[in-house]
Amino acid sequence: MKSFSKWTIEDVEETFQLVLQKNHEQLTAWIIPHQDTSREEEQQLIQLRDKSC
Repeated sequence: MKSFSKWTIEDVEETFQLVLQKNHEQLTAWIIPHQDTSREEEQQLIQLRDKSC
């Protein structure tokens, strides 16, 4: 078997049976915020951001 550093993308996809998915329902749901930040939280974040600059 050849060294892993010599594998092509196609080799990896075939060996591990990987299939490209442009949209994955669970991952999309995971990256979407589930609740809005309160005004107080927003102000705290702004203060922290400004302190770090």
